[in-house]
Amino acid sequence: MSQPKKLASAVAVAVGASAVALGTAQAGTVLFPQIAISPNITTVISVMNAGDGYERPVGSGNETLHYRYYWKPWLDKTYNADDPNTIQTENRCVERNRYLPTSKNDIQTFDIGNVAFGSAGRGVMFLDASVNNDWDNDPVNYSLGDEATLLGGEGAHRAFLLVDNDSEAPWGPDLAGEALIIDIAGGSAFGYQAFANRRSSDFEFDDFASFQYSLVAYMAPDEVTTRFAVTVLDGESGDNMAQRTVYDNTAHIGVRVLDGLWDDPDSETVPGVYDRDENFFSGGIDRPVTCLGAWDIEDLYPDAAFSTPGGGWTNITNYYVEYDTDGVDVDFDDQTAAVFKVEYATSLDGTALGGLMNNGLYLHPER
Repeated sequence: MSQPKKLASAVAVAVGASAVALGTAQAGTVLFPQIAISPNITTVISVMNAGDGYERPVGSGNETLHYRYYWKPWLDKTYNADDPNTIQTENRCVERNRYLPTSKNDIQTFDIGNVAFGSAGRGVMFLDASVNNDWDNDPVNYSLGDEATLLGGEGAHRAFLLVDNDSEAPWGPDLAGEALIIDIAGGSAFGYQAFANRRSSDFEFDDFASFQYSLVAYMAPDEVTTRFAVTVLDGESGDNMAQRTVYDNTAHIGVRVLDGLWDDPDSETVPGVYDRDENFFSGGIDRPVTCLGAWDIEDLYPDAAFSTPGGGWTNITNYYVEYDTDGVDVDFDDQTAAVFKVEYATSLDGTALGGLMNNGLYLHPER
C-alpha cells in the first residue's frame, strides 16, 4: 500500500511545476473543498459561469474555464497525515490541470469521477447539447477524477477542485458551483455550495477556514458515524492554493469545551465533551491531516461511546502545524482548515431507516 503513495508523492513536484506554465488566474474562482471518489462513491459537480472564459488556445476564439484538481489516495485513516518524526511527505496532494470549454451563462454538470453518470459522454450529464458550449470534442473530458487516469491506481481518493474564469463582476460573483457527493451503493447523498471568491487572483481561501471553536452535536456513537472531513486551505508558507508546487500543508483538529463561562477571563478551553445531561467528560486526542483527510468522533474522543452513549456535543478546533527538521511548529490561533461534519447511519434512535441516512454540514468561519 505504501508504494502507490510514494509514487503519487514523487510526481507531485513535477506535475505541480508543469501547472505554472499554464498561467495564473486573473479573475473569480470557486473552490470545491470536498470531493470523494471510490468504486461506489462519486461527486457530481455543477459549474455556473455568467462571465467570460479564457481564450485557449490563444487566437482560437474558444472560451474555457481553468480547472485545477488536487487529489490524494485515501483508503483508510493512515492516509490522513505523515509521520511527524520525519520530514518525508507521502500523503501530499497531486495536481491535475485542464482548460475546459465554457460559454457565457453556461452550466456544466458532470460526474468528476466517471463512476456512474455521464449520459452525454466523458462525464457530462443531462444530454448537454454542445452548441454554445462546444464541449463534445476529443480529447475534452470533465472526469478529472477518473481512477483509470490517475497515477497510483488506488481504489479511492479524496480531492478538492479550483475553477476560475477570466472576468471580474463588479456586482457580485459571476462564477458559482454546487457539489453532490453520492454513495451509489448505499443510496444516499449530501451536497454543498462551492466557496466563491469573485476577485481571487491569488486563490486565497483561508477566510473560509472553520472557526477555532465550532460547536457541534454528535449522535449516539454506536448507532451513528460522525466524521469530520478536513481540507487544509493555507499554511505558514505564504503560498495560496494555486501557487504551491507541493500540497502538504498540515492542520490538526480536536475536541474542546470551556471550563467556565465565555465572559470569564479565567476560563480556559480544555479537551473534552458534554453529554445530553450537561455532564462534562474530559479527554481527547488532536489528530493531524495533511492536505485532505477525515477523522471520526471516536478518533478525537476515544471514550465517546462509553461516556456519552446517547451522544452529546463539543467544539471542533482546527489549527496550523508544521513539521520540519527543527521540530514541530504549532500555531493555535491560525485556523487553516475547512471542516465538514458528516454523519451516516442505517437506524436512528433505534428505528430502522430502510436505507442509509447521510448528512454533511460545513462548519462556518468566525463572523
